[in-house]
Amino acid sequence: MVERFNATLVTQLAKYCEEDQHDWDEWVPYMLMAYHAVEHEAMGFTPSRLMFGREICLPVYLATRKPLDEGLPVSHTKYVWTLQCRIEETRHRTIQHLKIAGQAMGRWYNEQARDAVYSPGDQVWFHNPCKRPGKSPKLQSPWEGPYTVVERISAVTYRITPAGSSRRTKVVHVDRLWRHSGKGVFTWGPRVSDHDSNSDIVGVTARRIVTVTLVW
Repeated sequence: MVERFNATLVTQLAKYCEEDQHDWDEWVPYMLMAYHAVEHEAMGFTPSRLMFGREICLPVYLATRKPLDEGLPVSHTKYVWTLQCRIEETRHRTIQHLKIAGQAMGRWYNEQARDAVYSPGDQVWFHNPCKRPGKSPKLQSPWEGPYTVVERISAVTYRITPAGSSRRTKVVHVDRLWRHSGKGVFTWGPRVSDHDSNSDIVGVTARRIVTVTLVW
């Protein structure tokens, strides 16, 4: 569980830290606050609710004046009893949500599973998680490109070449390829405006504030 959370944290830090990776530690508090305040899709609750039995108060509440969803009891005994009942109810509901989410995920995967097929001339990203001197491999993007598909050798292997070059080719497995949809367009997210100079290359830090749903 801890390793899964670390992977999620590193993924988010890689999206926001500078290219030289010198400021990654400054983003940790913001990433943790966002993680604790976002409802997990599979469990149906935020980590704060699961851990403390209540939601955390965010700075945005000062501007929106969003009312809290609970009132504090007058006596300490009543507060402890209320908190205990809330945590117990949250635990039972989380177990039900996880069971339903697991079944739905299995059905969705079986329905959506398709063989990836590329044709000569298609633009693709190439997954190449190599280490670069002076940089942490966890905070750098493993995707390179775009590359151009030169030949489909078999059902699972392709010959690709860097865009604009026809001499340097490499044979790779299809699992290491991802379709490139053009400048400012990604197959895993919404379209980014053309004036955003950081949107055409995977791995360049995006300096935009986006809402991300984290799945634990």
